[in-house]
Amino acid sequence: MSDIFTEDFLSSLPESPALALRDMFVRFDKRYNSHLIGHDTMSAEQSLEAYHFAKAFILEYGLPVSLVEDMFGFEEGALVADYVFDWFKANSSIVYDLALKQLSEDVEVRANDTAARFFARRRGELMVYEFSDSSFSRIQELLNELRTEVTSNVHLQEDHRRRLISRLEKLQRELHKKTSDVDRVWGLVGEAGVVLGKLGNDAKPIVDRIRELADVVWKAVATAEKLELGTPFQLPGPKD
Repeated sequence: MSDIFTEDFLSSLPESPALALRDMFVRFDKRYNSHLIGHDTMSAEQSLEAYHFAKAFILEYGLPVSLVEDMFGFEEGALVADYVFDWFKANSSIVYDLALKQLSEDVEVRANDTAARFFARRRGELMVYEFSDSSFSRIQELLNELRTEVTSNVHLQEDHRRRLISRLEKLQRELHKKTSDVDRVWGLVGEAGVVLGKLGNDAKPIVDRIRELADVVWKAVATAEKLELGTPFQLPGPKD
């Protein structure tokens, strides 16, 4: 893989193809400009790898972005990196428009969901769970620590790593100090079981943090539901 679109960069891409492609364009633009002012270098091979990966991504998801049949059909004497940059630049407005449309749709979905929950709460149909300042702060710390552990765990397969990162991003974006939906937390608990089954003891740093996260959330749920807390929410640990 090109050192422009590195594995770490690709694993951090948003789940939405439009937003992911936008991030690729932004990444290439920054790298090219860094190359122009002498802070970095960009070889013909690196720029072509970046183009062909973007091309494969566009074709895979059927994105309406024009492609070049022959990337070597540039003006004689022009640098390959410059020619590739011209392609990125020519299509950037299309890509950014796609990303803006996707963001607008996402905002609309979230707003409609928030409104539906608000009205349901007013009708007394929905339970609200509230975290203390310290609990909510710890939840954010755990989510950040989880992201670090998932990103750095060399035993995770790349597709599984992306799935976990996507789950964490959505949870961090949607979980608030007062919330009526903790389903994503329980989904993450299920992922902990999958990671544990695949990695065994190598999953311990990830599983330990998910276990603590679930325990913090469970206490808020139990308090709201007026349940006796009893023992903390438990996840199985790896076998010795």
